Amino acid sequence: MERVTSWLDLIGMLLILLAAALAVGLFYLPGGIGVGGLGLLLISWLIDRRRSTQ
Repeated sequence: MERVTSWLDLIGMLLILLAAALAVGLFYLPGGIGVGGLGLLLISWLIDRRRSTQ
């Protein structure tokens, strides 16, 4: 069950990131790309941090 929760958490974070990047991208395309890139780095960092504490 933990794997399902992890996948759902990942999908949820990616959808929120996509929505934020699209919202910023509507007004300023380079900003939307930047938000998307930084968001992916943040998600990657969170996943690595979660694995290192287990």
